[in-house]
Amino acid sequence: MKFIHISNVGLGAAPMQSPHLTVDRAADAWSDFLQVLSVCREEEADVLFITGTLFSAVPDEAALRDLDERFLRLPDTRVFFAPGVFPDGSDNSVYYSYPWRSNTHVFTGDSIQRIHVARLSMEVTGVGYLPRSWHKVKPLGLTRGRKGVIQVLLMPFVGNSADTAASEELKSLPFDYVGFGQKRSLLSENGNRVYAPGTFQSAGFEDADRHGYIMGTLEDEGKKRPSFRCQFVPLDNHEYMEIRVNAYEEIRYQDVEEQVRNAIVTYGEQHVYRILISGASSPSLYIMKDNLYRLGKVFEIIDETDTDRVRSILQKGSEETTVTRFVDQVLSEDDSTVKQKAIQYGIDALLQE
Repeated sequence: MKFIHISNVGLGAAPMQSPHLTVDRAADAWSDFLQVLSVCREEEADVLFITGTLFSAVPDEAALRDLDERFLRLPDTRVFFAPGVFPDGSDNSVYYSYPWRSNTHVFTGDSIQRIHVARLSMEVTGVGYLPRSWHKVKPLGLTRGRKGVIQVLLMPFVGNSADTAASEELKSLPFDYVGFGQKRSLLSENGNRVYAPGTFQSAGFEDADRHGYIMGTLEDEGKKRPSFRCQFVPLDNHEYMEIRVNAYEEIRYQDVEEQVRNAIVTYGEQHVYRILISGASSPSLYIMKDNLYRLGKVFEIIDETDTDRVRSILQKGSEETTVTRFVDQVLSEDDSTVKQKAIQYGIDALLQE
């Protein structure tokens, strides 16, 4: 039995916005989600497990109908979904009232359910989340179900709230695979098979985890436990990364640009970047810093350099100085690599102390 496991997908996530860049996180999430559905088709996955929140907000019927249509295009893939908590605190009853036409089963939070799939010789035990009834569910006390078949347990999270960390008790559960929807965790020590893919999309620059899905196989070979193989498959399309430039001595714009450009080439132009500059600034860096936004998907620049000295140099003297005339003239010209270099070297030369 070949399976794919995703969690906390975040379809419909709000955009991240700055004055220089808007990141369409909804489009990114849909793009990666559709990529996983394509993998299900190409790899002929028997099952798609989904744990945790699928949509970032309560979906309407049109959104579920669209999702149902996409699952219908995977006629050989069964979908099992253990939904988690919506960010606004709403329950997930919208999932339970929708009449799914695809091979999709949604686990409610009202009770523990077991679904037997004879074709795959598998039984899936699952529980979703409803605020009014989650406290009644005791998944950590579960015993193994039907004998002679692969046993899978799906939960949106562990414990009595969405914030509870993965419990060590999971390791003792008598299942061949336990999938839940919290921060990425692979508790596979000593033969245990407890896995959480983590959030499908990055939450921002403070989220340092990797994002992707789990692909694996469970095969009943007549042994005491089915054979098991899995791997975490990263989705490296839309990570949020920081580039740090530390200037122990005065640093010129061209030096910062070179470091940032090299970093973006190394890590990938598809990522979204925050640039942090610290140390001593130079006149060219002070004036031309915003040109760094042109190098890639730069969301913001945080300048922690000591700019007081540079600012005072630029402001001293009369308004009509050689420096101000030079800056006004060159910046007014059409952009080109040669003229950009003229700015860099010219300002530094004119403002040398």
